[in-house]
Amino acid sequence: MARVLTSIVLGGLALAAMPAVAMAADLPPPPVYYTPPPPVVVPTNWYFRLDVGVKDYRPPSITFNAPNLGYEVPGNGVMIDTDISTTGVVGFGIGRDFGSFRADITLDYEWPGEIEGRLYCVACDNDPVDEYSWEWADLSVWSLLFNGYIDFGRGDGPITPYVGAGIGVATLRTSNVHFENPDGATGEWEGMRTWNFAWALMAGTQFKVTDRLSLDVNYRFVHLGTAMAMTPLDGGTPIVYGPIRAHEFRLGFRVGIGGQ
Repeated sequence: MARVLTSIVLGGLALAAMPAVAMAADLPPPPVYYTPPPPVVVPTNWYFRLDVGVKDYRPPSITFNAPNLGYEVPGNGVMIDTDISTTGVVGFGIGRDFGSFRADITLDYEWPGEIEGRLYCVACDNDPVDEYSWEWADLSVWSLLFNGYIDFGRGDGPITPYVGAGIGVATLRTSNVHFENPDGATGEWEGMRTWNFAWALMAGTQFKVTDRLSLDVNYRFVHLGTAMAMTPLDGGTPIVYGPIRAHEFRLGFRVGIGGQ
């Protein structure tokens, strides 16, 4: 009798459970939640830069344009043995790092370099020893450039090579313009300031020191336009120096000053 009661109870429980099982079978599967990958963080930090270096000028063309004084003869008004002394340059700038590309604006100043050349001396009665006068001037330059750079192998290590280019303006000022003729006569001319379109090409290597500090060793070629001086001869005779071009070998630091 007990066995029969047990069977009846178990059967009843089974019948009661059947609707619940059926309802469970009809339920939709649990939702699958999509977890997106973390966003890629692209560094776009602002930075400050400081550069110092050596400026090695290319010999410029120098012309003394006074045709009514005998310089209409081809070559007479063109100086020979021209040169500009090597000098120093310092630059400041602020820019932004976008990852493999950087951009900045830089302001550079060079210590005055001395321009020299020899000019055929029309008024020296063809001195048998030397027919050329010595001509000198001091040249100082400010340049403001907008620059862009492409980095190579960013993230592969602490050393990152790069190339870049810049365009902007330069102001060239001549001063202490003077001469000495073969007979010992000396004189001075008036210096001038000129504004020119300027451009530069550069290449270098960055050495990462910390997350915010990098050492920058770089080379830059700059084209700065022309400089001028003025004489009162022949109703106003300009002396034109240029184009002024130079190789710069620079050492700099870049310091991060902000986040994204």
